[in-house]
Amino acid sequence: MAENASLDVLEAVDRCHDVAVEYIDQRFWLVAIFGSLISVVSVVENAFLFCVFITSRHHRNSHSLYLLLLAFFDVFMSVSFLMLMSVRVFFNYTESVYLKNLWMSYVVPMMAVSHIAMTTSSFLIVFATVERFAITKSSAYVYFLQSHRKWIALLGVFLGVLSKVTIAFELKVERDPKCLGAFNEFYLTVTSLVRDNRHYVFWRFWYRNLITILLPFFVLMAMNAQIVNELRKQAYDPLTSHFIDHQRQASHAKQRKARIRSATRTLVLIVVTYLLANVLNVIITIWEHIDADALIYQYTQFYIISVDAVSLLTIVACALRLPIYWGCQPLLRIEMEHFVRQLLKGHARKILDRRITVYDPSAMALRGNLALGRRHSLQVLHILVPLLLLLPFVAPTNLSEFHCGSSLWQKITAQITLGRMCPRHFDGANACCLEHDQCYNRLRGRPKCDVAFCECLEQKLVSSTECLLLGNWMCHLADAFGGHYYDQQSAP
Repeated sequence: MAENASLDVLEAVDRCHDVAVEYIDQRFWLVAIFGSLISVVSVVENAFLFCVFITSRHHRNSHSLYLLLLAFFDVFMSVSFLMLMSVRVFFNYTESVYLKNLWMSYVVPMMAVSHIAMTTSSFLIVFATVERFAITKSSAYVYFLQSHRKWIALLGVFLGVLSKVTIAFELKVERDPKCLGAFNEFYLTVTSLVRDNRHYVFWRFWYRNLITILLPFFVLMAMNAQIVNELRKQAYDPLTSHFIDHQRQASHAKQRKARIRSATRTLVLIVVTYLLANVLNVIITIWEHIDADALIYQYTQFYIISVDAVSLLTIVACALRLPIYWGCQPLLRIEMEHFVRQLLKGHARKILDRRITVYDPSAMALRGNLALGRRHSLQVLHILVPLLLLLPFVAPTNLSEFHCGSSLWQKITAQITLGRMCPRHFDGANACCLEHDQCYNRLRGRPKCDVAFCECLEQKLVSSTECLLLGNWMCHLADAFGGHYYDQQSAP
């Protein structure tokens, strides 16, 4: 009896002080050192990207909305890696009871947040790729995907939360009264939701693994291959031809094609990094389903290192977002450079004012550090007021060939204002207005026509501050008053 009791005491002592030291040196350098460094870089980069995107109305209302949300959830994933993976390896490496107990205090909610962020990012990338795939294929669903982009992005967030929020109810931290003050005083276990519910396995495996891991992986792989194939066959995105008049300047058309190709290449590289980061996760998931015992017990080293590598590769993919945007999108690169310069100068308020009043700050950045605020607005008003007073005495010419404005008074005002404020780009702005009218007449969708109009003005009116402000005003006027004209065209 005494001998058996002493054996039980020894087993309890071993259990209380047992530390996971399998391959701890390799995991320490891989996760705690290299992984933490990458995570910090990813947090800084994606927080910066989120600030760039969220402070620009142009980005919030374009395909960059997906990139904005992706940066937001990338920050959560990177922070979660530090708090979950890095701290776990570190307290096992140092055998620190304090760090272990601290980790146990937040592990369950942080694990739920981490998985929600990863799953939401997967759905956002899938939806962004579906939209780009529809554009490259000239699908009839392009207008639906673009006009409902915010709702689709919200659906991605909702699916991510729905899929993984139950993790918070599947795990719990318990206390072993026999190990008070020891390393394993607290331990992580599953709740009765998992243990006593035999039907819950269908949710945990069939939905989570198939819908949130395997399906996005193979769907993205197939669509990405199709997009790359279309890029090889097409000189430019066919959707753009809806907005390009054949009489427009070839240089402008070339710029538009280059921007579409840049956006497409950006998304292709994002998908490629996602696929590379998740290929090991897909292999492990399938292997666990086929023969989990062989994976865990016969290939223990591979399994342990692979689990860490899956999380690390995900963070590496997050850290690569900014280099991809920087290398593929010249306008966004200029905008980010200007954003950084203003931050370093301490002009945070100027950044906010500028990005609220200008429809695309990257166009302004092309001409240097222009501070478009109240001072420039007053300068434009000083020009406009005398022009309005002179309108009754100025005879406009060739109104039949001028397309800015829907009424006679609007055409006269627009023609004289353009001629005085931005004479070098008079024809370019007129071409944008013609394109906008044709888009309305063909009933291609008012939001799509207005966005194309603003982008056209962005390319034409970049030579001076006054031209930029005039283009900005024309863009907002079309947004505010174009509905009546479009409704007239669509009326039976």
